[in-house]
Amino acid sequence: LTNPEYLNMVDILRDVADLVALAVGNCILFGRSEYERERLGTLYKTAVALSGSSLKVSEVIQIAADTSLILGNTPHCAILMFDQQKQSLHMAAFKGLDGNSLAEFDLGVDSTVAGRTIISGKTEYVADALRYQHSMPRGTSGNPFGSIVAVPMMHEHDPMGVIMLFSTDLRGFHREQVELLESLAQQVTNALYVAFTHESATAQTMQDAHTGLYNRWHFEEALQKEIERSQRHKRDLALLIVDIDHLSRVNDLLGQEKGDVVIKHVAKIIKSSLRDIDIPCRYGSEEFAIVLPETAEQSALEVAERLRQRIRSEAAPGIGMITVSIGIAAASANSETSGTALVKFAEEALDVAKFEGRDRVKAHEGVTTDPGRIPWEELARQAKLAVVSERQSRLQNRLSLTPEYAPWMRATPGWGNKKKPNE
Repeated sequence: LTNPEYLNMVDILRDVADLVALAVGNCILFGRSEYERERLGTLYKTAVALSGSSLKVSEVIQIAADTSLILGNTPHCAILMFDQQKQSLHMAAFKGLDGNSLAEFDLGVDSTVAGRTIISGKTEYVADALRYQHSMPRGTSGNPFGSIVAVPMMHEHDPMGVIMLFSTDLRGFHREQVELLESLAQQVTNALYVAFTHESATAQTMQDAHTGLYNRWHFEEALQKEIERSQRHKRDLALLIVDIDHLSRVNDLLGQEKGDVVIKHVAKIIKSSLRDIDIPCRYGSEEFAIVLPETAEQSALEVAERLRQRIRSEAAPGIGMITVSIGIAAASANSETSGTALVKFAEEALDVAKFEGRDRVKAHEGVTTDPGRIPWEELARQAKLAVVSERQSRLQNRLSLTPEYAPWMRATPGWGNKKKPNE
């Protein structure tokens, strides 16, 4: 250890190690600065996009959803709008949420994350959200969310809504991301206020921003009203639930942007295939619900079959042939079927349609009298188990999801192609 040559070599190695550490530190700092610069650029592009005075509320909400995914570095978000008169929240747009779990999403103002945000006017960050599993939706992966950010949209101290982001990781959001989301929320709030002054707020909050169809909140209200009307006037009523077959494969193989193209394509066909009195709604991520007033079961079967065939025959741009499975539930003129029961029956029929091979129409059946056939209740139970098992199996092999860049953000060549510093 006293050898001068040895000591000299140790000093040289220490100097080299210090230089390497400095170089690595500089690379990390540079990577982080590029990462943050990209997100600041996203915020700037959003500000430019929202500055147009002719924007519709649905367009503002869509921009808010697209941008929040990028700033939060997550594929899961929801835009909630606040109804001043009813003092309640409803979902105006969402991405990356499991449609089957939306019914579990507690949109009340009391004792919820979004509600506390509305009341306090301050951002709520829940780093460990597993205790909220019973009142939150799940991701398309089927997994519960580990962390949640809820950012209020406040205009002159009046709540307009909440931007909610979800991550399946614990402590999935950083302080810098939350600050950017707060800046986004202020921009979106101002744009919403301008948009609301040019169009009916009620009409817009009934729409799903992504498809232009009615949203799930409006569906639930409309279904209840139609059931009451059908029972009062002794009219038939039918409900269709349409599910896009294997949309997850499109997302996995071609990207979520192509999956969005498929959703819009199917929504456009649905909208153009129905009567003016029919009520088409976006029911879940890849599901649509259609209320058919004054329609008996046989007529509903014919409508559903025509719709299925048309979707199958009209290729989605850049993707090709798309198929759907459709479940039907009908309430006769003299029945006392509730909205909850009608939805349950249609979902059971949809599960059976998927269980039997997809790309087909299936109507809910009552008590089976044929001793040679499996009882409907047992068939529906087996179908449900098979669908759940298939989903879980698919999720185990699914590639990790990444946020997408909306087309209006790609004006600059190479935009959105930069990697994060840890990639």
